[in-house]
Amino acid sequence: MLDHPRRAAILGIVLSLTLTTAPPAATNSPKNAAARPSGRFTLPPVSRRVLRNGLVAIVAERHSVPTVAVTIMIRAGAAQNPPGRAGAADVLAELLTLGTKTRNASKIADEVDALGATLSASSAYDSTTVSLTGLSADAARILDLAADLVRNPAFPPSELAELKTRRAGALKRQIDSPQTLADRAFQKSLFGSHPYAQPADGTLKSLDALTETDLKSLYDAWYVPNAAVVAVAGDVASDAVMPEIERLFGSWTKKPLPAAAASPADPAPPDGARVLVIDKPDLTQGQIRIGRLGVRRSTPDWYELQVANYILGGGGFSSRLVKRIRSEKGLTYGVGSQFAARRLTGPFTISTFTPNATVGETVEEALKVLSKLRTEGPGEQELTDAKSFFVGGFPLALETPAQLAQQLLNIELFGLPPDYLATYQDRFAAVTEDDVKRVLKTRFDLSSLVIVAVSKAADVKESLAKFGRVEVIPFSSME
Repeated sequence: MLDHPRRAAILGIVLSLTLTTAPPAATNSPKNAAARPSGRFTLPPVSRRVLRNGLVAIVAERHSVPTVAVTIMIRAGAAQNPPGRAGAADVLAELLTLGTKTRNASKIADEVDALGATLSASSAYDSTTVSLTGLSADAARILDLAADLVRNPAFPPSELAELKTRRAGALKRQIDSPQTLADRAFQKSLFGSHPYAQPADGTLKSLDALTETDLKSLYDAWYVPNAAVVAVAGDVASDAVMPEIERLFGSWTKKPLPAAAASPADPAPPDGARVLVIDKPDLTQGQIRIGRLGVRRSTPDWYELQVANYILGGGGFSSRLVKRIRSEKGLTYGVGSQFAARRLTGPFTISTFTPNATVGETVEEALKVLSKLRTEGPGEQELTDAKSFFVGGFPLALETPAQLAQQLLNIELFGLPPDYLATYQDRFAAVTEDDVKRVLKTRFDLSSLVIVAVSKAADVKESLAKFGRVEVIPFSSME
């Protein structure tokens, strides 16, 4: 997303999937509670209240620095975009910052500047957030501004037209990127007709078709208190902030949510393996994506999955994929793997790149590394290093009030247990070798894989044929 020219110095409009670095908790107690990790994170006082209209209010008191973060989350994102309107939720997120019924874009920018604050708005697949950070002495003014942005948008036509023009320019540049093409093609091939298949920032076609009416309809359906969470974290007192939240949001009228919200459908797995080549004849190296459907963010296996994935490809230079494909074989400069955090079943992805001549070999080596890990399980030092990474790094993910607020919002969004943050380190410390072996067998299945390469088809098609029937799509047909 592009910053508005008049607000570039003060607005950070962020386009990213809201991911937590902390995996979800299992509902049972840690299996090895005696193995307490060092460098423990201590959760500050947190108050949670549900208003009569269904809005969830959370206040976390952290008095170490005189700052505050206010984040309002709506439980709707790219997955709730209307048909043919990919990118609508993300456009709406930015448009919220461009004018309310009492503040135009310039006035919002001036007020943020006067407060010495930062403002951001973003939409991921399952949620949209509007966030303001600033000095705790200005907490009441910051909360008031945040409430106005979310509750009273003006949908200024001139701002929408300019926003669409800027985004179209950005999309044209992105679509020319092999990395972006690979990500989009993999996502579409894996998720099929499910809403997760659409790019969160939309396409040129969907952006052009998007109207003010579309955005207002999306807003009216999902921007309601019973789909909202307000999180305030920092140098504030709960007994002072909670009444302000009640005052600003208590009159917001509750409405029934769309029927799809009650029982959202998980994506169906692809019908067998798929091998897709996006033919871009000018490329001398190929972007590669290998993966399958993963898990919901709320799965009790997430701790074990994160440890297993760290060993496979999430641990940088210590991971097996990097050691084999980069260090030993010299096929690439970078390779990694991850499970995406989604409310519904998200993707598991291995990502890398290599010269055209070694695309097939690189795919083969990646699958061999995964297969060997599934067969052997983790080494003792690998397991220790992976657990230490997550246990020791956890406090770093909660250093700022904004980070703390986001973690508390993730608990609400993904339906994690209330003690998630308090027990996070213990639960990672409790992961055993048998746990990792179990999830490697059950969650890293090599069936129904989707393999995507963006490359010169004539150079790579034959080497990929061993993995399944190769489908070639011209680069020109990609949006």
